Amino acid sequence: KTSLTLSAKKWLEEQNAGELNDYSTLENDYGEKFILRPISETKVKQVTENPILLEFINEFRDLAYYFSGKTGILCEYIVDQAAEATTFDQLKRRLILIEKLTKAIQ
Repeated sequence: KTSLTLSAKKWLEEQNAGELNDYSTLENDYGEKFILRPISETKVKQVTENPILLEFINEFRDLAYYFSGKTGILCEYIVDQAAEATTFDQLKRRLILIEKLTKAIQ
C-alpha cells in the first residue's frame, strides 16, 4: 500500500503545520486549495491524474485531512451541523468517494 495525506491548506495553516511549499498543491473547482503529501513523487502523478481526486476535493470542501496508509484510513472534516452532515445519504456518498480514492492510490 501507498501512504498518502490530503489536507485542506487552510486547515493546515490553522494547525501551524510548518512549511507547506514542499508539497503538491491542488485546487478544487471552488478555488479551495489542498496539500498532497505522497510517500513518493511517482505517486503524485498517478493520483493527480485520476479524476476521482477532483471529485473527492469538490465533495469534501470542508475537509481537514484524509490519510490512507498501511494502518488504515482516516478522514476528518469540519461541520457546523453534525446532524445534517451525518445523514445516510451524505455519509454514503462520502464513503463511496473515500473507497474510490483509496483504491486509486494503491
